[in-house]
Amino acid sequence: MDVSLKKSIRNGLYAGIIITLFSFIYGGIYTEMIVEGIGFSLGNILLAIIGAVFAGIPFFLLVFVISLIVFYFKEKRKK
Repeated sequence: MDVSLKKSIRNGLYAGIIITLFSFIYGGIYTEMIVEGIGFSLGNILLAIIGAVFAGIPFFLLVFVISLIVFYFKEKRKK
């Protein structure tokens, strides 16, 4: 695999993980309200985790594409 592709995937994963964590932490407030109203349910927690992951996917793709473009132009400028 090309080094720039590896770095782009890494940057995208970092962004996706950070947004997923923020989404889960701040979305956890609403999850607590749901859990308090309905009662503890593993299904609600799993849905919160899945929702947080889906919230991180667009940021992963955005950062991945931007990083790929930046690394492409850096390599092109070196040549």
